[in-house]
Amino acid sequence: MEKLELRETLLETEEFRNLYDQWKDDIHQFMPDFDLDDAYFSKTYLLLYEKQPAGFFIYQEKGDEIHILMDFLAEEYRNKGIGKKVFEDIMTEFKSQGFKLIVGLAYNPDHVNYLKHLGFKGSKKYKARFEISLK
Repeated sequence: MEKLELRETLLETEEFRNLYDQWKDDIHQFMPDFDLDDAYFSKTYLLLYEKQPAGFFIYQEKGDEIHILMDFLAEEYRNKGIGKKVFEDIMTEFKSQGFKLIVGLAYNPDHVNYLKHLGFKGSKKYKARFEISLK
């Protein structure tokens, strides 16, 4: 899917802020506990599809784990295989860097189903925590 590009960005950029403001309500529908202030010191990627902004991927590295703070696609880009392709590429990259686990949180049933579709399994200890092994 050569139409897809991940471009590293910073939370402080005008482009990020404008897109975040545009998508904020939709983001919080899927990730109600997401707080932009908690995302500083994270790695942030803007997802581009056919050179148009399509979403964000924000995460933190914690030891040999990746903790996803936001994996978001704008509504018009959902259900087209874009999210799955992003995760396949990201998982391959993280695995090659030696990470063992990706962790995501999901509260919205649609987001839970999306993570399960990608292969994430629910945590036995924490209801909203989902994990996928990279071993």
